[in-house]
Amino acid sequence: MTFLSSLHILSMAFGLVLAVHVTGKDFRSWTGRWCSILIVCFSIWNGGMAFKHHPLSTAELQPILSSVNAIGWIFAPGAGLCFVLAFTGREWIFRTKWFWAIFVALPGMLLYQQFTGNIVVRHELQPFGWYGVFGDTLWAYLFLLYEMVCIASLLVISCQYAKRPHSGPRKTQARIVFISLLLSAIPITINTTLSIVFGATSVPELESIFMLIFCCGIVYAMSRYRFLDLTPSLAAESIVSNMPSGLMLLDQDGVLAIANEQAMDMLGMRQGEMVGRHISQFLHEDQMVEGLRNDIVHGSNFRNREINLRTRGGDSLPVSMSRSVIKDDNGDVTGIVCLATDLTYAKEKEMLLRESEEKYRDLVENINEVVYSLDEKGSLTYINPRIRTLMGYHPEELLGRDFNRLVHPADLEEVAKRFRDVLAGYAWSHEFRVLDKTGEVRWVYSSNRPARKNDVIMGVQGTLMDVTGRRKSEEEKLRLETDLRRSQKMEAVGTLAGGIAHNFNNILYPIMGYAEMALEDVPEDSPVREELEGILTATHRAKELVKQILAFSHVAKESLHPQDPRPIMDDVITFIKGVLPSTIRIETHLEDNAGFVIGDRAQLHQMVLNLCTNAYQAMASRGGVLELRLERFQPSPREVIPGLPPDSGPYMRFSVIDTGEGMPQEVMDRIFDPYFTTKPVGEGTGMGLAVTHAMVEKHGGVIQVFSQPGKGARFDILLPAAPASRQEVKAPESHEKVLGNGERILLVDDESAVRKVTRRALERLGYDVMEAPDGLTAWGVFQQDPNGVDLILTDLTMPGLTGEVLAQRIRKERQDMPIILISGYSESDGDGGEDADQSSSWVRMMKPLEQNQLARIVRQSLDRTRSV
Repeated sequence: MTFLSSLHILSMAFGLVLAVHVTGKDFRSWTGRWCSILIVCFSIWNGGMAFKHHPLSTAELQPILSSVNAIGWIFAPGAGLCFVLAFTGREWIFRTKWFWAIFVALPGMLLYQQFTGNIVVRHELQPFGWYGVFGDTLWAYLFLLYEMVCIASLLVISCQYAKRPHSGPRKTQARIVFISLLLSAIPITINTTLSIVFGATSVPELESIFMLIFCCGIVYAMSRYRFLDLTPSLAAESIVSNMPSGLMLLDQDGVLAIANEQAMDMLGMRQGEMVGRHISQFLHEDQMVEGLRNDIVHGSNFRNREINLRTRGGDSLPVSMSRSVIKDDNGDVTGIVCLATDLTYAKEKEMLLRESEEKYRDLVENINEVVYSLDEKGSLTYINPRIRTLMGYHPEELLGRDFNRLVHPADLEEVAKRFRDVLAGYAWSHEFRVLDKTGEVRWVYSSNRPARKNDVIMGVQGTLMDVTGRRKSEEEKLRLETDLRRSQKMEAVGTLAGGIAHNFNNILYPIMGYAEMALEDVPEDSPVREELEGILTATHRAKELVKQILAFSHVAKESLHPQDPRPIMDDVITFIKGVLPSTIRIETHLEDNAGFVIGDRAQLHQMVLNLCTNAYQAMASRGGVLELRLERFQPSPREVIPGLPPDSGPYMRFSVIDTGEGMPQEVMDRIFDPYFTTKPVGEGTGMGLAVTHAMVEKHGGVIQVFSQPGKGARFDILLPAAPASRQEVKAPESHEKVLGNGERILLVDDESAVRKVTRRALERLGYDVMEAPDGLTAWGVFQQDPNGVDLILTDLTMPGLTGEVLAQRIRKERQDMPIILISGYSESDGDGGEDADQSSSWVRMMKPLEQNQLARIVRQSLDRTRSV
């Protein structure tokens, strides 16, 4: 056996014994584990080298021995670096993912490449035995780089650690470990570099010798300086050295004897700068230094007292200090222990927390919504100042009060139910009403969620947003939509009613005309005269009915003038007293000198009469009280009446009140619809209130209904009032006939019956009449002799050429031509597309015309033209 083989076997044996000893001594710590692994790697390497240099070794065994040998020299650099990391307190690295990639995966890959012959490429026999030659390959250079990085890193880390101010045996341990690593690492690196880079034959005995030196150094550190020895004193020293707080040991006079590393780091000083100085020199001058010095040196023990220490640069360092004394066996004080925890980070965190709380408070207290929190009983525990704007309360007034006291009574049951749902873990958003401090109702939108603490529901957190304006807008929009639908319905029915009135007037006109002419022809004592007068009375009633239909259809031209409503009410009362049964008592409350109302007298009379008829029908079965009221009414500034502009008035209020059966809301929603009735078939047309509603709107007023089932009904008509100075008194019309002087009249109408009766009436008055069945025929007759016609009497609505277009064409030929337009119905005064000349001789009349009325209009039109 050669010297080298013996040396390697000795190193291997010594290393294995040492590895077993270290494993048994402290294999629980990372330092002990990596120390054992490193020594085992050296032992494997030495074992392989011992057999490689043995004289009996053959060329066939060299690859196998090299592979065994490679396990040691490939894993040794990484194991050495891990040992140093554990020794210097960097165990956290072993819990990272990249640690396993560098110290396990990479050496394993290099070992695989060695097995396949990509690192040591061949073996040569040297005088000292077989020698493995590294190849000029990428893997060989990668191994060299890996080895050099690991060795350089462990030397730098161990050197920095050895320089640190350690106390006791730890300082000597650090130096021994650094020197041992330095002596073993440098020759190994030189040998490997010579073999791979320069191709020179290395000196293997150097590696074995210096690895043996490293093992001896570890043994010396263990035996002499308690390396890996878990004694109480070493454990205490380790605890003091690694504790997060700064520890300062003072003698009984307050002079610093020992300071741990954390205390030195906090103050930015070394051990030599601090030892021997009085504690007062470390207290910052921004506080009562003398009082603190006495408390620390001569006072009693205290814990977590906040003081400011003075750093090396003179800055103030906030710390939390605890003070306790050390006593000997006799109870005498031998020293003082001061434990200081740096509060810089805590102060910064506290400041950030305070800033965050201020931002949160500013946000919550200035947000446009009310933010509140309730406990499990529903009492307010917090509410932001926004409540003053919404409800007029100061937050302090509401704290501790039941939230339900703010809720409108009509919504209280729903809100209470939702509150229970939130306490059960459900979020909730809803709109409901609240009462502000003055009792005014406001709509709010509330969003709520459970308030949890440690996953236990402790109450409710929510917000309130004022949506009163939006709700009013929606209600106004709904009202306008309802009015629009009603208006469209009334317009459609009105159009139909207007067409019916037109045809009915064309039928009624001949009846009235022939009856009047017949009355003129029969003697005063003739028995037929009474029948004829009955016919005329019926036609006049039919004429008034047509006027009501036209008023309903928005076609009739009302004469709106200031009217005294008191006589109108007296007439209605006189009329209904004669028709109401004795089971219905009439009560009146008519305000004297109430003023005047702007309207049409006949329609005002009809409005009130229709309401009285409706009230009578509501009380017909059981009887009751019918009350009529008349008063001047001025809405208050805060009172909003749908359909009337704000700050308007005064108005005249006509009220009809009954004690009948009343109406539910669904009936009141349709009460003004045409043909709507609650009476049995054959007992009601459903037109009375619809006509009344149309008349009221034509007069620029509104009609209000108030009713509940079983509590009767009240109808109020509000019409614009007028001052008494505007009252008009009309002179009675003359019934004397005005005769003609043979003037020629061109009569145009598409109804033959109307033409016939009108011609006979005009001829009886002394006029010469020409007929035309339509506008085109009349235009042709006029063109034949424009100066041969003295007056045009034409129907307004005709097929083909309308009466208005005919009048326009005639006016272009003769501007002085008197023209009378008559019609039973017309939707427009400007239909036809040609310009109309609104001169004094252009007269418009509605059918049917009475004989005297026709005579007067024709005569006035002819005389007016001659006077121009």
